[in-house]
Amino acid sequence: MDRRRPRDPENRSFPRARVSLVALAAMLCFSACSTRLRSLADLVSNADDAPAIVPTTVTWSLSNGSDSIDLHATPSRDATLHYAIFYGDAGVLTAADVKDAVTNCVGACKLARSVPAVTSGTLIQEPGLSDKFLYSVYAIYEDEYGLGPDSDVKRYVGVLPRRNSMQVYSTALASKIGVGATVRYSVYVPPGYYDHPSDTYPVVMYVHGGGERTNNAANPESEFSAMAQTPFAGMIAAGDDFSAIVVQPQCNEALWECVNTNSTDYLAEVVDQVNATYRTNPKKYGVIGMSWGGAGVLNFSYDYPEKVSAVAAVAGGLFYRAADATSLCAKYATNKVALWGINNVQDPWYSPTAITGGGGAAPGDMVATITSNCTGYPDARYTEYNDNSTFPTNFHGHEIFEFTLGNSPFWDYGNCSGGNGWKSWNGTSCSADSTPPTYRMALHPVMAAALQTASTALTGSSTTFSSIVDWVMHFEKP
Repeated sequence: MDRRRPRDPENRSFPRARVSLVALAAMLCFSACSTRLRSLADLVSNADDAPAIVPTTVTWSLSNGSDSIDLHATPSRDATLHYAIFYGDAGVLTAADVKDAVTNCVGACKLARSVPAVTSGTLIQEPGLSDKFLYSVYAIYEDEYGLGPDSDVKRYVGVLPRRNSMQVYSTALASKIGVGATVRYSVYVPPGYYDHPSDTYPVVMYVHGGGERTNNAANPESEFSAMAQTPFAGMIAAGDDFSAIVVQPQCNEALWECVNTNSTDYLAEVVDQVNATYRTNPKKYGVIGMSWGGAGVLNFSYDYPEKVSAVAAVAGGLFYRAADATSLCAKYATNKVALWGINNVQDPWYSPTAITGGGGAAPGDMVATITSNCTGYPDARYTEYNDNSTFPTNFHGHEIFEFTLGNSPFWDYGNCSGGNGWKSWNGTSCSADSTPPTYRMALHPVMAAALQTASTALTGSSTTFSSIVDWVMHFEKP
């Protein structure tokens, strides 16, 4: 008889079954939990892989219109721009301050607006702002994610609302001008001037001829309108840009005549005023003059050579100063002043013969003296026209600056039909042009060849100088 206890399948198998079930449950739980954990990991991983929100950026640029402030904005995504213009310097504003000004423009706030801006670029123009006031401009964007941060507020201070803006100050000179006399000059600042507040810029100062002068000791603003007819003013009004600050003081015959000693004092004060007001490079200060102004810039560069890097005298001569080798070398070579004289032998007033006969030194003679006797001068050259047919004959070959500058509008002083105004010239007669002018005078062939020669000599390329302005801007004092 088998005394062994019969096998109890349930008793014997239960522990195994329990273990198997527990293991199975654990396995199932592990599998399910793993799946859940894996899903969470995937979710976290997917969140990490999601592209981050790229902040909006805006490229800003501020420039002068003919009678407006022109604010250019190019955002990286379509956005709303909030901007505000204040009298004076409003200090630091937050993004919220700028946006709030749109609905709450009070006190020093001149105007504030919101406009849509697109990635292709948006131009905002605000006309009718006076050029007698300092302005500050603020701008911030708002996109789908909200208002931009305070650090992105764009701020401009010291805005001139016109491309060629008249400026005024009271002279400190006690000469014939008299302390407190009103001095007026115009200023053009190049593109990028407001966008690069730490940059300095070269200066070209143009001294006009007798046609733009005034003769009134009170020097009223109304008489400054004559300065709108200079070639530089016409080019700027027509949309031309220069890479230098362009300064144009007005001569007042009742106070200064641009050719006498007191006039060089006045021009020196204008230079100092401009250097104190604008971000100029005082070592790169070129002066150009025509007729009265041609004589004026020669006298000025002689009296104040430390303030000038290059001088171009068109239809002018040196008067009332010594023109011997000792004087010219001390003035132009020692002080590193480049000189270029341009005259027309057909000019009844400022031809070489007329200048020397009038007790002055012709630029050609000055250049010959400098090149023969001086060492260390940066450049000295002379160009002479012998032409009375290319120009309007009723100017007797005197008005040659437009043809020397090239690409310049032509202003008629009442000698052509139709009176004073911008005119086109066909070589025989004048016809009225629009305002701003559209017709441009071609560079005189003699001047074109001279520029090529100068360019090759100074830069190694015959195409670097396309204008007398390029030559003037080439020089910088050591």
